[in-house]
Amino acid sequence: MTSAEKNYAHIEKELLWLVFAYEKFHKYVYGATVIGETDHKPLVSLHKKNLCDLTPRLQRMMLRLRRYDLKLEFKPGKYLIVADTLSRAFD
Repeated sequence: MTSAEKNYAHIEKELLWLVFAYEKFHKYVYGATVIGETDHKPLVSLHKKNLCDLTPRLQRMMLRLRRYDLKLEFKPGKYLIVADTLSRAFD
């Protein structure tokens, strides 16, 4: 994460990880319907909004996600066991 990205609002950081993940695994997710599970409920409602209702930064990130068939679902963090384990991993 760049120094500018560290100053993003929390919703922007959550959307940034989503963009990063989809672009990183482009050859696996492009053309397929992928269900993304998130523990950040505002991200699900943000995904359903029109682009014109978003801030310019969020619009740019959402445009990068438009090429994917993405479905976001809210799942409480206590049920995202693998993601929680990986985020707490230490080196």
